[in-house]
Amino acid sequence: MRKRIVLLLLVLTLSLGTFLRFFKVSTVPPGLEQDETSIGYNAYSILKTGKDEYGQSFPLYFKAFGEYKLPGYIYAAVIPIKFFGLTPFAVRSVSALTGTLSILLIFWIVQFLFHRHEARDEIALWSAFLLAINPWHLFFSRGAFEVTLALFLLLVGLFAFLKAIYEHRPYYVLITSITFLLSLYTYNISRVFVPLLCCALLCIYRKRVLRIPRTILGWCTGIFILGLLPFAFSLLSPGGVHAIQGTILFSSKAVQAPLIEMRSDVSLFSPLLAKLFFNSWLQSLWQYCINIMSYASVEFFFLSGSTQGDHGIGNMGQFYFVQLPLLFVGLFALIKRQTKTAVFLFFWCIATILIAALTREAPQATRSFNLIFSYTVLSAYGIWELRTWIVKQKQWIKIGIGLLVVSFFAYNCLYYFASYYIRFPLEYTKQWNALDPTVVQYMENVLKDYDVVYVDNRVNIPYTSLLFYSQYSPTFFQATQQRGTQDAQGFSPVKAYGNVIFDSIDWDKEIAKHNQRILYITTPQFLPAKPDHINIVERFYYPPRPVILSQGEELYTSYDKELGFVAVRTY
Repeated sequence: MRKRIVLLLLVLTLSLGTFLRFFKVSTVPPGLEQDETSIGYNAYSILKTGKDEYGQSFPLYFKAFGEYKLPGYIYAAVIPIKFFGLTPFAVRSVSALTGTLSILLIFWIVQFLFHRHEARDEIALWSAFLLAINPWHLFFSRGAFEVTLALFLLLVGLFAFLKAIYEHRPYYVLITSITFLLSLYTYNISRVFVPLLCCALLCIYRKRVLRIPRTILGWCTGIFILGLLPFAFSLLSPGGVHAIQGTILFSSKAVQAPLIEMRSDVSLFSPLLAKLFFNSWLQSLWQYCINIMSYASVEFFFLSGSTQGDHGIGNMGQFYFVQLPLLFVGLFALIKRQTKTAVFLFFWCIATILIAALTREAPQATRSFNLIFSYTVLSAYGIWELRTWIVKQKQWIKIGIGLLVVSFFAYNCLYYFASYYIRFPLEYTKQWNALDPTVVQYMENVLKDYDVVYVDNRVNIPYTSLLFYSQYSPTFFQATQQRGTQDAQGFSPVKAYGNVIFDSIDWDKEIAKHNQRILYITTPQFLPAKPDHINIVERFYYPPRPVILSQGEELYTSYDKELGFVAVRTY
């Protein structure tokens, strides 16, 4: 391909990818789920005070809703929040920007991986295009997800490494050390994947690595080891211990509970049999094998995808279905060539799956996110292999197969974008807390009329939503927050801050306070059975959505307008 054509196609692909990642990014997904508001507010708190919401100065772990978050994304979000304020766009722009730049990176990386191939530019362009429109990558590029930033850092490091060994620019490996190191502080899976990736790169490209001056390699090693020290010490902290225990298969209570129950059942028949063949290690190993096999799921990757509302849209695979045959064509074609690229991509797939399978909830969209890179490259290579085969066929075969593939692919894309931009915001409003900004705006408008705002802690309004959308002063929050009793992992729920209280509402007691200026935020289901002495002053509805009902062979359409929250006064 001519360089001008390649550049033009790359610019068009990058423009498409940019548009798809930034278009309506503040409103689709239809709200900020609690992790996003937590990330945003903690970044805002760091910006304003240098402390997190707990008052800890520049922490290595951020406590948030029963987990310890790594600091990478939160510190990265400080920059856009500085320029754009505490807004959904600012929080999500880190993912959107790094997701967009990943398109450019995969193009450059593939050029290196196929540097001896006669169609390296074409394969690189197909890789960039497939990533630009990939449902999995698009979804996680449009929310505040650490995995998007972590994968970007891995791709930067990989690109710098390949540039160093293929273009004889050894100083680029310093960039590799830094970005690989940063990925360790961004997402937990990277803490296992990066060391394995480093070993794989050294083994596969050892001859070229040995040409790098020892001084530079020494600097890289020193930077990496020095950067690992905080990570090593953090493993001994409550955050480091909890991050491992709560996720790893062998220590997760959620995973171990049914296994222990199975062993207990068997022990009723034979304690010896239970001890020999149903002990925790053997059962955990068996569960690990099941988890590995789950990542061969066609349904997960190509049909329905993740059914978790915050990890997917529920009716579309992680990849387009048309990529399934392309993936296998590319895989088998590369295996035949027996190149270093084939070995590297095979390692990337296997390592990602083996690591992701070590955790609970398999298959899982975030922990296997790195598969996007290898599967996209293999699919792109499959396109090239299929195209070279088609051009050798008769004219009617060329036209027939070409129309079939293009039509099927176009419909796949149309179905996804209609599902994402139209269906998804209607179906998943609750999971994404779509009403939170409306509720907070109302509270801000009427706050002068009340002494206390009482938010029912049984309803799904996270305290971080109130802090985020009101841009509540971090200094004042740190000074006035009141938290409940700490649990075993060191977490404590927010009970109050300023003039806002979070607790379950005892209506008998609250009605007795009828002469006080208190506003209550709750849901209809938690209102008293006898609504005496209460007055609903505001109702908050979810957007209406069509509901199809069947009666016999007849179908009926109705529009459901669900009441989400109510604002209440007593009298």
